[in-house]
Amino acid sequence: MIHSSALHVSEVILHESRHLYQYECVYSNISHCHSENTITKWNFEFENYVLYSLESLPRHLIQAIEKDAYKFAATTLSRFTFTGKQKKKNKPEAYSSNSF
Repeated sequence: MIHSSALHVSEVILHESRHLYQYECVYSNISHCHSENTITKWNFEFENYVLYSLESLPRHLIQAIEKDAYKFAATTLSRFTFTGKQKKKNKPEAYSSNSF
C-alpha cells in the first residue's frame, strides 16, 4: 500500500492535472474532449470559479470541474493502490519485492 502522504500528494497532482486537461478542452477548442454541454459548463465555471475556503466549501465542491477532477484522481489512484481486501495475486510483481 502506498504511504498516506505519498497517496495524498499523488491525489493532488492528479486532481490539478485534470484541471489542466479541462482548461485545454475549454480554451483550445478540442471538439472531441467531451460533450458541448460539458464544455459549456466547464467554461462557465472557469469564468465564475468558486475558490476553496471554509465558507465556500459546499459551493466549491458542487462545481462540475471539481467533481470531475476529484473523480478522475480517485479513479486513477484506484488503479495503482491496493487494499487488504484485494487478493495478493492481483498485485504486479514489482509490488511484491523491494527491487525498486
